Amino acid sequence: MVLHATSARTALMAYCTAEDAALQDVLAAIPFRLPYRDWVQVLKALQHLPDEPEKAAGILARIEEASAFRYLRQAAHLAHARKQIPKGRLDLARKELWPRLGSEPVAPMHAPRSTW
Repeated sequence: MVLHATSARTALMAYCTAEDAALQDVLAAIPFRLPYRDWVQVLKALQHLPDEPEKAAGILARIEEASAFRYLRQAAHLAHARKQIPKGRLDLARKELWPRLGSEPVAPMHAPRSTW
């Protein structure tokens, strides 16, 4: 489980720094049966949101209301409705997500993904 928590953090950093190939690789390494399954779905949906918003909505629809990641699903749905990702996503991730994943992030090596 700890190994996959590290992968979940790495996936978030790959998303925030727009490293799409790295994000896909890390997400593929997280087993679907673990609690991080919905985390994977949220990040996949966010990755598709700018260019394929309907595909993103379909991915988000797979996340159940009882999921620990339901609030992220709701935020992504709002972004889909607005056809954009809200500004400050990296700050939100640091404030809300990192403590839940169990550690602080390292500083990104690249500029953060621009808002769409």
